[in-house]
Amino acid sequence: MKKAKILTAVLALALITFSAGAVCAQESIFLSPGQSTVKEFYVYEVGTYTGAIITTLSFADPAGSIDISVAADPDRTFGSEMKFSVLGIGLTLDTTNPIPFISGSATVPTANTIATSIAVNSNFGIVLIGVKIDSIMGTVTLPVEFTATISVSAAAAAAE
Repeated sequence: MKKAKILTAVLALALITFSAGAVCAQESIFLSPGQSTVKEFYVYEVGTYTGAIITTLSFADPAGSIDISVAADPDRTFGSEMKFSVLGIGLTLDTTNPIPFISGSATVPTANTIATSIAVNSNFGIVLIGVKIDSIMGTVTLPVEFTATISVSAAAAAAE
């Protein structure tokens, strides 16, 4: 139990530090189990994270997971490439299964989407997620438009 409290405190501190310094959270998104949303946002510079804070809260049925898909739609010349990445951390009340560090990357035109599923299994979960353009080869017009599809699923019912 003591390890769980220490881990929770470390994750909370990391979340605060991450949100204060590394990521400019453009908005807070609140979803309950069964809800989803699509958000469009822009990344204005290479090397700077832009992101959101996603919170799920339910007093009845706990959330099972937060599913996030981030797609890039850059205006680019033929043959140009843009590498981008997603980075995130989270916190849940389920101390037995903490949310792992979230990361992924893609290169346009080969792939333009990064998708991840974050297990919450609790009545409360919070995730800070950021998107960064890592590099551009060729000509890509800035800012680049990204679309994030976010959904929260309900936890599976316990077998009786």
